Amino acid sequence: MHYTPEAAMVYCTQNRRLQPVLVVIQALLDGKTAEQIIREQIAPSLSIRTIQYYTSKYQPTQECH
Repeated sequence: MHYTPEAAMVYCTQNRRLQPVLVVIQALLDGKTAEQIIREQIAPSLSIRTIQYYTSKYQPTQECH
């Protein structure tokens, strides 16, 4: 089953279970590291392993200088 991007966004934002995941992804996009997310308890209901998983998927890559 395929959803439009708008329908998917509505589903994700209204599904309480997904709220911590969305918070972690937004924090990663804002430049926070997994360590900062864990230390600041941005999503205390998520495990460290889950936060690390989303970090590997959504953290912007750092360019080497």
